[in-house]
Amino acid sequence: MSKVESVVIGIVLSVVCPFLLMVLFWWSAASIANLEILQITEKAIAVSAITGFAVGIILDFLFVRTWIPRFYAFDLNLMALVYLYCSAIAAAFFMGLPIGNILLGILAGIYIGRRSHCRDHSRDSFLTISRRVGVYTAVVTGLWAVSIGILALDEEIVARMSQALLGITREALTGPLGVVLAVLVGALLAALQYWCTVTASKISYRFGEARIN
Repeated sequence: MSKVESVVIGIVLSVVCPFLLMVLFWWSAASIANLEILQITEKAIAVSAITGFAVGIILDFLFVRTWIPRFYAFDLNLMALVYLYCSAIAAAFFMGLPIGNILLGILAGIYIGRRSHCRDHSRDSFLTISRRVGVYTAVVTGLWAVSIGILALDEEIVARMSQALLGITREALTGPLGVVLAVLVGALLAALQYWCTVTASKISYRFGEARIN
């Protein structure tokens, strides 16, 4: 790992950790309020978000220097959970559009490529893990796409677009046909996500090889 890459990783970790904890605290407080488990005001929810951000900054101050050299040795099961959490954030922040998850899958591919290079994995070993990660990101993106697609079938804008582009009426769209279309779109996005993730990982891995040569 070069010094430049170490600096970039340090910056990314320093930004991502407070952001993820801020969203976690924010969503947790909002969920408790919405479910009426506790009486939580909007001000308290805002305070929870700020608290999460502050905790993230403290963790950065204490641990970021130890995280940088271990970045490509993090447990993949833990990284998979973090990815799933980030995919939920991406789906929310992009208003259900798959753009955020596609970009997230590309980042996962880049990470796997660099991880395999820095840990001196053979090309066969790299390709195996790259495909597994590609399948994982594709499944996550596909499931989000299908779920959000089905929920959006009742939306007016979706009905208008379906009527204009496909000639499908609102009544037909809210029936089994709409579910089939959502599944088909989800499958297409899953295939695109797999290709993007695996391709990004190969480029990242080859970049490391090129620098050695």
